[in-house]
Amino acid sequence: MVIRPSWQLSEDCIDVRITPTGNNWEQWVLLRGDAHWDNPCNNNDLEMAHLKQAKERDALIFDVGDMVCGMQGKGDPRANLYDLKPEHKGGNYLDLLCTTTAARYEPYKENWVMLAQGNHESGILKRKETDITQRVVDIINYTGGNMINGQFFGAVRFIFYKRNSINMFYSHTPGVGGKATKGTSSVPYRAGYYPDADIVWSGDIHDTWHMTHGRVKLLPNGKMKLCRQDHIITSTYKDEFTAKRAGFHHEKARGPKPLGAYWLRFYRKDKRIDYDIIQAK
Repeated sequence: MVIRPSWQLSEDCIDVRITPTGNNWEQWVLLRGDAHWDNPCNNNDLEMAHLKQAKERDALIFDVGDMVCGMQGKGDPRANLYDLKPEHKGGNYLDLLCTTTAARYEPYKENWVMLAQGNHESGILKRKETDITQRVVDIINYTGGNMINGQFFGAVRFIFYKRNSINMFYSHTPGVGGKATKGTSSVPYRAGYYPDADIVWSGDIHDTWHMTHGRVKLLPNGKMKLCRQDHIITSTYKDEFTAKRAGFHHEKARGPKPLGAYWLRFYRKDKRIDYDIIQAK
């Protein structure tokens, strides 16, 4: 008997309860963000391929924000009619953005656990006083979803047994980027203030990498245990380098960015649950 995962907001974190069944059991999770789907530079084919694969694997879906660009509203200095899709041309631009976003992702509502807020959504909230993230969550949940607004920062507990859980902390931005380090300099710094994290995940900077940080824990029985902390940056589905030859990206001499996301694959290892981290290309 297969028992589907369930999830709920519990105090300061999202609790995801997963019941392993059988020796060949596995549970996939798609970690994605920075889709910017309303931008003409969005690679629709790649994004939809990953979402289709998530449904085929019955994977859980987590989004770390910037699902929309949302820059074409009245009074936005970044607005450009060339970056406006036909379905968003109207006097109620933000309303259209919310309803079309919800319609686009509604087919995946049974798998979608979390939609976090990115700097593009928080910028709209500051300038236009409307919460795009919450509005999309409300529309999808009205149709039968159980999507949680993850805000800008938060934590997730993947709970498998009473004493076996894997903790993931996320924030839309790692706080640092740059052409040289691509955000990797954040790893030892963030490891210090996420002592309980097994996984630390961010997006925002449109780069992609996975780095394992070694740690040692002192167990209650007095023994030392070597363990790992995985840091993940998920990239984007927006290709601003080859999709157009002018604009902000090229004016700032920014190079091409890798596109895609990451998969978590939970599985049995001895008597505990372990996981792999696999790039979704």
